[in-house]
Amino acid sequence: MRRPWGPDGDAAHGPRPSGPASRGGPAAAHGPAPAPQRRTTGRTTGMDTHWHAFSYTGHARPRDAEARDPESATPPIELDKWFRKPRSMMSGTFTDAAAAADWLERELTESPPPDGALPVRTHMRAARDALRRGSDAYVGYYTAHGRFLVRTLLACPRGNLRCPAPPRR
Repeated sequence: MRRPWGPDGDAAHGPRPSGPASRGGPAAAHGPAPAPQRRTTGRTTGMDTHWHAFSYTGHARPRDAEARDPESATPPIELDKWFRKPRSMMSGTFTDAAAAADWLERELTESPPPDGALPVRTHMRAARDALRRGSDAYVGYYTAHGRFLVRTLLACPRGNLRCPAPPRR
């Protein structure tokens, strides 16, 4: 099987989650589903589960050197590295899984994949399932207009990473 993203992941499934802090990542949709988890409290932070939305649209998939550069406004190779990317890539913070899914669906509908590719509804079915379980949702594809689109919702808190934008109470 050809992997356009190399050993770190592929265009259909996105970057591989990094380490135990990945909370299931995009690959979780392909393995056994953990028990439903709508809201939990972070063990060490006392913070409720929430999601940070990140966006990228470019002419092509970025080179690995750009993706690894924390100062480059390009999608990283590992999901946890989104928190180190420029703040301008963050599109919002959601405390509700349904609101996070609605944002993602609007984003994908505005720039759909080409005919013959996985449709938005298929991406959303997997994303809604992941969000319902308190996991990450990741979608990346070339749009019908030839642009490279990445939208991700990262569950937080995540391990020992500092929350980039705690939700307002």
